[in-house]
Amino acid sequence: MILFKHSIKVSSKQAGSLGKLSIKPLKYSLTFGYRNVHENIVQNMFTKFSFKEAITMYRNNRIPIPKRKSIGYTSTLETLLRPYRPYFNSLSKGDSEYVTLFRLYTLAGILTSEDTQKYPLLTIKGVLPCINYYNGYILGLRSIKDKPINNFESLAYEAFKLRLGLLDVVYESENKVIIDVYECIICSGLPLLGKPVCDFMRGFLSATVSHIFKREVIVKEVECWATGSNKCRFIIEPRGVKNST
Repeated sequence: MILFKHSIKVSSKQAGSLGKLSIKPLKYSLTFGYRNVHENIVQNMFTKFSFKEAITMYRNNRIPIPKRKSIGYTSTLETLLRPYRPYFNSLSKGDSEYVTLFRLYTLAGILTSEDTQKYPLLTIKGVLPCINYYNGYILGLRSIKDKPINNFESLAYEAFKLRLGLLDVVYESENKVIIDVYECIICSGLPLLGKPVCDFMRGFLSATVSHIFKREVIVKEVECWATGSNKCRFIIEPRGVKNST
C-alpha cells in the first residue's frame, strides 16, 4: 500500500524510548457534535510526552474526547474522513491529510466496483469489510517480513510508525490477548455508527499476532470509536480455543 511509505521516521536514539518526538502542532479546531474541541490544545499537551506516556494518558482518561452524533442523512463525506488524532497530529502536520487519503483508499474498492450498481447492499455490508480485512492482513504480513516483530512491544511500535494507532496491551496470557487502540486510523473521529468498523485493523492484528503466537488467531473487535468508546478494543485468541468472554 503506497500510503504507508510515509511512515514516521525516528532515529535509533528515539527508538530506544519509543519515539520522543516533538514537532510544533497545527493550530486549528474541529467541530464534533454539540461542541468545538480545540485539538491544538491537546496537541500542545502531547508534544511533551513520549509514545508510552501518551498511551498512559489515554488509559487514565486524561485526554478530552469530543461528543459525537449518530450518522444521518445530513452527514457529509467530510464527517467520515476527518480524524480526531491529536497525538499523531502533534508529531506530523500532515497526519489529517494522511488519514483522509487512507480512508478514501479504503472506500475506493467499493466505489469503483461494478457490483456496486448491481448489488449495493451486499457490496456495502459484505464485500467492503472483507476487502479491508484482507488489506490489513497483507500489511501485517509485510510488516513481519520486513521487521523483527516478535513481541507485543515491537508490534505496538510498528503500528505507531505506520500511524495505525496507539496500541496498548491491557491483558496477555498464553491463550488470550486484549489490545486497546487509541487514535485508530480507521475510526477515530467518526460519528456513531452503531457497530465496530475496524476490519482493516483486525486483519493487521490477525497476521502479526499469529506470527507472535506462532499459531493462527481469531481477532474480535468488541469496542470502537464508532460505538461511542474512546478506543478500539480487540480480543485475540488462538483458533480452536474456547471463547472465555
